[in-house]
Amino acid sequence: MMLSLPTYKLALLCTLLHIADAHPGAVLSREDNKVRLPLGLVALYWIRQFKRLINIDSFGIQQSSDSKKV
Repeated sequence: MMLSLPTYKLALLCTLLHIADAHPGAVLSREDNKVRLPLGLVALYWIRQFKRLINIDSFGIQQSSDSKKV
């Protein structure tokens, strides 16, 4: 399944919003209009958010090349 770039951006934006809301103290540094966040925290939230979008988009899509396999 090929996901579009806007879907990826939507998942990343939602990830950053969730982190800002739930973990305001997670910021490692702020300088020159840039914010550093822990990569592991971003990855965790991004995977959760992106998985939800994939589940919504791919409901009913065959996951294996063997159509008899469930």
